[in-house]
Amino acid sequence: MKIGICTGAYKNPDGSFDYPKFKRHGYDCLDCGHMGDPNGKYYRYSDSYLKKELSEERKKILDAGLEISQTHGTWPVDDSNDETRAAKMDILKKAIRGASYLEGKYVVIHPTRLYDKNSHEATLEYNEKFYRELCAYAEDFGVGVCIENMPFGNFALSSVKQIVDFVNAVNIPNLSICYDTGHAWLFKEAPADAVKMCGKHLTTLHVHDT
Repeated sequence: MKIGICTGAYKNPDGSFDYPKFKRHGYDCLDCGHMGDPNGKYYRYSDSYLKKELSEERKKILDAGLEISQTHGTWPVDDSNDETRAAKMDILKKAIRGASYLEGKYVVIHPTRLYDKNSHEATLEYNEKFYRELCAYAEDFGVGVCIENMPFGNFALSSVKQIVDFVNAVNIPNLSICYDTGHAWLFKEAPADAVKMCGKHLTTLHVHDT
């Protein structure tokens, strides 16, 4: 078994990461959050410069004896209306390109929330459209997309069961599940039961003590 942690755990004041420290402290792999901040520097870079920077970052990670287990899409982002959701799609597509430049196999991307009194069915319908477009884009870059169970009680895509049902229903080849233990506990979903529920769709984990 390999043990990983998010890159933000050892982030220096200048924004760089102390990769050798991760290794010294016993970690084997990283959840790379370089593309996690929609207002961060990487989203201001041209694609050619982004590729150069993240390729160099990958080399530093590998030179420290670490692997990249997953990358993380942006959070939070504005889901409140059609305009901001369109902007979100552009941001997440850049996060996918960033994941490919790091040569990460998976990028974790949260489901979209609809706030304007939409029904449960409308939320599921929108997310199916959202993930079909995003996964088709990611496939061109050789990246898998992982949908994460969320901690929102009033949202149609939060609990592990809701996520599993959604993934089974849409049946997108490169869409799988990132299981978050802390989020699941808010729904009283025990880790062993949740892992069994995810089954073959489980590819990444966010494990933390709540």
